[in-house]
Amino acid sequence: MAIFFTDFSTVTNGPLADSADWSTGSMGANWSATVQTDAGATGGKSVLLDDNDAWGDEWASVLCDNTPSGGTTGNVEVLARVKFGTLANLANNTLFGPALFATAATDDCYGLQRVGTNSWQVAWHRGGSEWGTVGSAATITDPSNDTYFWIRLTRNSTTIKANMWTGAAGDEPAGFNISGGTDTNLTNLKAGIGGRDADVDYTFDIFSVSTDGDKTAPTTNSVEGTALPECGFFVVTNDLGGYYA
Repeated sequence: MAIFFTDFSTVTNGPLADSADWSTGSMGANWSATVQTDAGATGGKSVLLDDNDAWGDEWASVLCDNTPSGGTTGNVEVLARVKFGTLANLANNTLFGPALFATAATDDCYGLQRVGTNSWQVAWHRGGSEWGTVGSAATITDPSNDTYFWIRLTRNSTTIKANMWTGAAGDEPAGFNISGGTDTNLTNLKAGIGGRDADVDYTFDIFSVSTDGDKTAPTTNSVEGTALPECGFFVVTNDLGGYYA
């Protein structure tokens, strides 16, 4: 098992890609992903993903280098707590959030997509202009402006699905409220954060990844009740019957 978690509390303020654990995937000329002090964030810091001039729909993604790539049938799950400045500015069909990016072309990804008021689905983007959906849309109440909510995106074998909810980590719905479906359009995936719509800023204050199946990417810096060391990322294995950083 491999698990990775950060609340960004020990990441140096400034460009996220400057830290040892992250690298730029695809970053439009006007976008930035900046670690900032944030009194309202879980660990006192957050990452602001923002288009500095609010013009043009360029892609922006930052990849977590500690997350392993997987083949088409590999399991990988990414989780984040995120908020929008103004949800109404998010164009329908724009992918965003914690996402699974193709390592060969980091514009290509699986992510969440808002397709209308209170309507969300899993989708994929490939090759700059090719889009597709994974399963049908689900009815989920839109989050309020400037209010954190949670997204869990899972690829288990060839099945892609997601959970989206507001409130505490413990309020996560049973199962997955965006059921998704089977898809093999993208391979060799790496977890990260991303967005596209220039009129929206995205703020992340928790990010985690797991390769151990559904509902295993943690919402806190503990696994099976064992606290993990206070550092930027935690790598946990149970090869010897316990959990070790």
